[in-house]
Amino acid sequence: IGCGMGHFVLQASASFEEVLAVDGHVDPSCFVGDRSQLSVQDIDRIEITPEKFDAITLNHSLEHVDDPVRLLEQARKGLRPGGVLYVEVPFQFGSLYDKVSELLNPKQAPDFLSFHHKTFFCPVGLELALRNAGFEVLELRTFLPKRGAGRFRGLKGILLYVFLWWASLIKRADYIAVFARRSG
Repeated sequence: IGCGMGHFVLQASASFEEVLAVDGHVDPSCFVGDRSQLSVQDIDRIEITPEKFDAITLNHSLEHVDDPVRLLEQARKGLRPGGVLYVEVPFQFGSLYDKVSELLNPKQAPDFLSFHHKTFFCPVGLELALRNAGFEVLELRTFLPKRGAGRFRGLKGILLYVFLWWASLIKRADYIAVFARRSG
């Protein structure tokens, strides 16, 4: 869920017998995978077939829905017993990078491009939401994305990268990633 243009779907198709790609905003003509695998639908209203999947990914989609707990509950319902869920969301307005940016540039406005997100997660809040939806959290970490590497140029960029690497060690980097297993 949150397949974008389908690059991950191509990789997943090599490892899984059946792959379904769901996204609410992808243009099918831009989809790089098998279009028969693509379902363009409103993920706020998604109904997942019970116990159909061994694994489900929520890739930068949970922050876009009106009711993230409902989507997590649907994912749990759709997983077979012992099935695994991978969730990746931005850690906005709470990462150390955001806090330091506020201190260094107090007059700079927040990233208003991010206000299309309906929910903002921190690591503890995402872990609680997963547990409340019936998941056992196997691993939770924050990380630096490989994309956007241009901000790490020169001495200032290297220092920023070292700072953000340290932030990832204390779960305060730019993105949150979680592996969870369906409980019960």
